[in-house]
Amino acid sequence: MSEVEPEEQEPAEEKYNRLSAMVDFKEQFNQANDFTKKELLFSIFEKIVISREKGKLKKLTIDYTLK
Repeated sequence: MSEVEPEEQEPAEEKYNRLSAMVDFKEQFNQANDFTKKELLFSIFEKIVISREKGKLKKLTIDYTLK
């Protein structure tokens, strides 16, 4: 196992360029499998924080940082 090299990662700039080339991102995203959706989100966002005040019907807040 120690001799196994990690897989090469696609540079963030290439991921961004690939995403920018998509004509209809929403449609592509909705048709993607869960793994691809996760990869797409990780290529765009550095951090996503979802919080809600205590209580069932309280306001939901989403904060994010783009890469």
